[in-house]
Amino acid sequence: MQIRTVTSLVIQIGTLLGLLCLTLMNVEIRWSKADITLAYAIPALGVVGLVCLIQNRSAWRWTWIDYLAGGWMVFWLLRVWVGGEFPCATSFLQMCWMCLLYVVMRLVFTGCSYTLLYIVTGLILLFGAIESLWGFLQIISETSRHSMFALTGNFLNPGPYSAYPMMGAVAGMGLLNGPSRPPLNGGENGTGNEHRDKYFRGIVEVLTLVCLMVLPATWSRAAWVGVGVVALWICRERYWKWRWFVWGGLLALAIVVFFVKQGSAEGRLIIWTAALTSWCENPVLGVGYGGFDHACAAGIAALCQQDSTMFSGFQHAGVAEYSYNALLQILVEQGIVGASLCVTLVVVVLCIAYRKCPPLLFVLVSMLLFSFFSYPLEMQPYRIMLTMIVAVITSVHSDNEKQQKPQWWKPALVGLLSIGIWFPLKSETERRKESDEGYRLISSLKDPCFLKDYRELLSDERDNSSFLFDMSKLLQSNGRYKDSNAILQLGIQVSRDPMFYVLMGNNYKSMGFPERADSAYVKAFQILPNRMYPLYQRMLLQQELGNTDLMQILARQIVEMKPKIKSTATDEMQEKARLLLQ
Repeated sequence: MQIRTVTSLVIQIGTLLGLLCLTLMNVEIRWSKADITLAYAIPALGVVGLVCLIQNRSAWRWTWIDYLAGGWMVFWLLRVWVGGEFPCATSFLQMCWMCLLYVVMRLVFTGCSYTLLYIVTGLILLFGAIESLWGFLQIISETSRHSMFALTGNFLNPGPYSAYPMMGAVAGMGLLNGPSRPPLNGGENGTGNEHRDKYFRGIVEVLTLVCLMVLPATWSRAAWVGVGVVALWICRERYWKWRWFVWGGLLALAIVVFFVKQGSAEGRLIIWTAALTSWCENPVLGVGYGGFDHACAAGIAALCQQDSTMFSGFQHAGVAEYSYNALLQILVEQGIVGASLCVTLVVVVLCIAYRKCPPLLFVLVSMLLFSFFSYPLEMQPYRIMLTMIVAVITSVHSDNEKQQKPQWWKPALVGLLSIGIWFPLKSETERRKESDEGYRLISSLKDPCFLKDYRELLSDERDNSSFLFDMSKLLQSNGRYKDSNAILQLGIQVSRDPMFYVLMGNNYKSMGFPERADSAYVKAFQILPNRMYPLYQRMLLQQELGNTDLMQILARQIVEMKPKIKSTATDEMQEKARLLLQ
């Protein structure tokens, strides 16, 4: 092997390790240290990419994945700028960074060998085991990042955390049982030194077992779906004659698991049904990027207006911050056009992965299945991993393609464009992260003198529902009801929390507009029909207005309601309703 090839391989592996180390940094709701680190690392990765191109003497070439990804991103940018229905600066910048990362990764990995695909798979297994051990240590030392859960890793709850050990376990299963073996010894099929293969298999088995052992502690059904589907595919020849018994048993197990965590499953069904209801109003282009939460709230309200008892059986639904289905979110926000581009890109990537590296295909399939029931692509670690995997798969060249004459003007042009985009992205990201830090400093302070600070941060925090809620409450507490409602109107664009409408109703009530207050309370109840508080506020309003009949109807409804979480507050509201009924 030539020296320049070894040098390029070392650089590429170092790049992979650096990116995967970023995925182990603490994940935050909006901006984290990993985001800023990635922003500073991308120019360096661009330089590394040019060095790898010179070392490999490989020709830059466009692939179908590049065309599809580029077309989708162009449509996405046009949809954001032309429509602009909803504030979405944070998610917009995060997606821009992933686009830029993909471009520089294409420079780094252009002309890489098939061996690198198996190296990527092995590193995913290794880091999945590290994340799993992290979870075990949190259980032992009780150092989880969430007070209600025993393990979270570097995430905020075990839901998204479970995807990491799942991907590690699937990668190990693929390396152990895939249709092709990694070329460990220079042979095409991995033949050669049997002792090396034996040690390799032993290491993979141990790391895979570590990843599988932590999954039950996460209580993640989506993770088990990803592992189970891949395991069934790998072992299909061994159980095929018993397939009906196997599938029947799995169906029975799925039903049991559904009822074990029935509340979260019902909540997902409500979210998906409501979002599709809003999507039907604009199926081609969608409701607009960043509008999923608003669409979900509007969909539930529309369904409740049609049939107020439709969601009476779903007592466990709550205020969710995610779609729990990546494809559905793309369909709702970007319409059939964006979803078609996304599905086409995914199919092409999976087909190429199946041909080049089946174990890496299993990793992609598990992530895809997980994204149908959870929100991994909302987390930066999984966005980095997905971008990295797609870039490596796209960049693997055959020997004939490596022998093509390099055209240096193409990567040079790409590098210049990337640098031109990097500067404004970096400054905007740093500014918005500083705004988030500024908000955290004043979020618990209720003195009216901090309204000036809120106003200064408002332009950067229009997509932050927590900021908008706190600012509206501070304005309300100082008697500025109109200004509070103006901020609440911004909040309902980015959140499906009914408390925005409840506060709006309280403001209208204080201003002397009972009809508008009643409409706001009704809207709040329609968004989340199992919430008692909007009905309670509406009952008190009708008591003040002297509408005894409607007040008693609402009081009876409150008394008969089964709260999602029973507390002293719900007990007091129901006791007040009983007194009014008497």
